[in-house]
Amino acid sequence: MRLGIESLTITTIAHELGVDEDELSVFISKDNDLFLLLFNDLENDLMDLLEEFADKRHSPQSELQRLFTRLYAFFYQNPYYLELVFDQSLMERDVSIRESFLRIRRLAAAYLCRLINEGKKAKVFTTTQSTKSLVNGILSSFRLLMRDEQLMNEMIRKFGALKLQKD
Repeated sequence: MRLGIESLTITTIAHELGVDEDELSVFISKDNDLFLLLFNDLENDLMDLLEEFADKRHSPQSELQRLFTRLYAFFYQNPYYLELVFDQSLMERDVSIRESFLRIRRLAAAYLCRLINEGKKAKVFTTTQSTKSLVNGILSSFRLLMRDEQLMNEMIRKFGALKLQKD
């Protein structure tokens, strides 16, 4: 987080850990593997979070509110995930990274579809808009909110770097 996602390389990790790059090559063969590991962790963390909500079974409206409150807190506590999700160059440079991102999006969409359909069935959500359209709107709105959060984190990091240069 200190250096930004573009600095996440095997060389940087080896330097930070005080080990030789060859020692890391046993676990990670290329820089993209680091991002795949992070996407895998994000996917697992989100699956755990969704399972936590599925077990509690609140009303659809309450569950939706609690879910996004918890997701906001999750990304606030793990801002590096925002860096990962919003770095467009990552999606373009490796098919596996893009597939991992799309898997995460499908996971979120499936959960929201279930929740919205339950809400429609219980007549809590009374819209005539299609579930798919609602899910896309919700995900887009949350993405914009999290993008603002990510930009704020980036700005804070840059101000911190400028302060270090000044000192």
